[in-house]
Amino acid sequence: MELVDETSGWWMASDGNWYPPDLYPGRRAPVRERSSAVTAPGATPMGPRSQVKPLRYGGPCIQCGQKIPPHDRGWHDPDIKKVMCLSCWPVDGPAAGPVAAAPGAARAATRSGPVGGTSAAAVARRRGDPRWRKGAVGEYLMSLRLRRDLGDQAVVLNDRRLPEGRANIDHLVIASSGVWVIDSKHMQGLIEYRNVGGALSDDRRLLVGGQDRTWMTDQIYEYVIPVANLVADPAIPVLPAIVFVEGNWGSPTRILTKRPYRHQGVWILWPAALIKKIEEPGPLGPQAIAGLAEALDRALPPR
Repeated sequence: MELVDETSGWWMASDGNWYPPDLYPGRRAPVRERSSAVTAPGATPMGPRSQVKPLRYGGPCIQCGQKIPPHDRGWHDPDIKKVMCLSCWPVDGPAAGPVAAAPGAARAATRSGPVGGTSAAAVARRRGDPRWRKGAVGEYLMSLRLRRDLGDQAVVLNDRRLPEGRANIDHLVIASSGVWVIDSKHMQGLIEYRNVGGALSDDRRLLVGGQDRTWMTDQIYEYVIPVANLVADPAIPVLPAIVFVEGNWGSPTRILTKRPYRHQGVWILWPAALIKKIEEPGPLGPQAIAGLAEALDRALPPR
């Protein structure tokens, strides 16, 4: 049975996603007349999929018209592509936003477990190894970036132990676009992805500081496959990514044109490009994101 928000008319289908009233099967979902004052969660033009996040481009508030500066936090509705300021709709007030107003739709703001780099820092202390220390810094910085830029639109799980193994996943992100398995790298040297096979052979390799690091794209599937088995739904994308924190990409042309590399299904990119990929729309609605994140949180405990 579908859930229907009686105020906005938005309804949740069996796939966990919310849809507008005009797509309700068989009949139009009931919609109450809206009030002009924002005194209750339903009394707003923003839909149930709206979330609080840093607004990349800012924009005029749909309620009061006040200009929201770029990168300030505010409500964003991905369906109508409008924003609302936190003055018109306080995030922690009794009308805590459209996601809270939607029946049964849990917020995706819950995060669990340690910050990134926790286990790597512990190994660095035990071994006195500067390479582990540098890796811990990269994981920590990336975890901060994920939480800051994604806001409430995704769930971030850091430093997760794989079942029946000693390896750990640096970051798991559950978003509308799918489940992201992210390996953070904090390495020196020019990052290249190029053909080393000559004119008659296509042999593309990931090079960092001139050294062949293509094996990283194979290794990450040791993390992806167990996660995909836990998700157990081929309709939900499980997406591998290797992100180079503070990496040297040489010419800024690739970054400016926003063209990351991809090798055997693995994204190879910088933090801003990763965030952009994660923010792409996908099959998961707010309730599905929260439920899947809770299940993965239980199945993959902190390292």
